[in-house]
Amino acid sequence: MYLPKENIEFPLGIFLISTNPPQDSGSLIDVELQGYDKTIILKRDTLDSFRIIPSDTNIVNECVRILAEMGFTRIRALPNDAVTQRAITFEPATSKLQMINDFLQMINYNVIYFDRHGFAIIEPYQLPTLRRVEIAYDVDSLTSVIEPGLSSGIDLFNIPNKFNVVSMNYESEQVLTATYENRNPLSPVSIDRVGWRNSINYQVTDITSQSVLDDYIRRLAYNYMDKYSYAEFPTQNIPLHDYYNCIHLSYPRLNINAAFMETNWTMKFNGNMTHKARRKMEV
Repeated sequence: MYLPKENIEFPLGIFLISTNPPQDSGSLIDVELQGYDKTIILKRDTLDSFRIIPSDTNIVNECVRILAEMGFTRIRALPNDAVTQRAITFEPATSKLQMINDFLQMINYNVIYFDRHGFAIIEPYQLPTLRRVEIAYDVDSLTSVIEPGLSSGIDLFNIPNKFNVVSMNYESEQVLTATYENRNPLSPVSIDRVGWRNSINYQVTDITSQSVLDDYIRRLAYNYMDKYSYAEFPTQNIPLHDYYNCIHLSYPRLNINAAFMETNWTMKFNGNMTHKARRKMEV
């Protein structure tokens, strides 16, 4: 986004453009554009043959190496000393996106994404409850850009309150296990509040340590529990949003005054955008 008179730019990403055939609407010729960020390149680039990554390979460095061999130079990767616990074999037709995300899961990093400046981001996962607020929307503010139409909801159906995870390493006898129970008295789906356990079980491979698995299971718990409280609201275009921003929303008419994680936003060229967000919950 560019304001010509102000000479100010607001980067919103670097995209590969796909164009549909022009259509005559009567008064104008309409052209629909579809933009894909650079993860589409990682998804389309697949292995031609088996690839074996040796044991004791630094995981973050290997992800950076995969990006570099594909020609990516704009990379921001937070280092980590963790290494592969065994030789990892990838089969033909495996995408580079799958390879990188498989590695990042081993150390409880976020999936790879490209920020609004076009950098590939490799970073540790952080519980949303530890994230600081980046953007605030207050309907009572004199400068509020929130428009009519906010909706919110609560969905408590089938939200687990007990999580069991087993991590296997098929070339050794090492098995890591972790269990998390939601005992938060403020959570309406906690074991103490509902009086019974609703369990879910996961099996993963090659998690590098017990501490990583403990963090990973809290991540699973959060991703389930934050689903039950959500909000969707329109605003004027605010070209400051990126990936999974932490926002604060104040809307007294619906008794909302809390921090949310923005899961989706859409922007129209008429000056309006829509936000979808989940409320930050204690885990």
